[in-house]
Amino acid sequence: MHCQLYLRRAIGKLGVAHSRPCFSTARRRRATLDDYRPQVHDSDGFMTETVTGNGSGVRWAIARAAVNRFMDENPRGFGLIQRERDFNRYQDVEAQYQARSSYWVEPLGTGARAE
Repeated sequence: MHCQLYLRRAIGKLGVAHSRPCFSTARRRRATLDDYRPQVHDSDGFMTETVTGNGSGVRWAIARAAVNRFMDENPRGFGLIQRERDFNRYQDVEAQYQARSSYWVEPLGTGARAE
């Protein structure tokens, strides 16, 4: 998939979000909710691939609603990942969380700054 953005005016910061952001609960917080489903979320991890340092990235498990900030110069890619693909992890016939897509962005060129 390829995407192009056509900006109507110059911007100082561009934010990119998951197309369906949702995180209600995971297994470890299950006991506090009255819900038959073991987990309810569209993405359970944030991941980056960097070019700074040793070229590795960040893998951050999403366990609750929170605001986190990761900074990098010229990132190779970043996105929200749905890692678990087993129906029994979610048990939701209608929402089908195990089939939700991941979202990965790969900036083109140099000079990009991700925050």
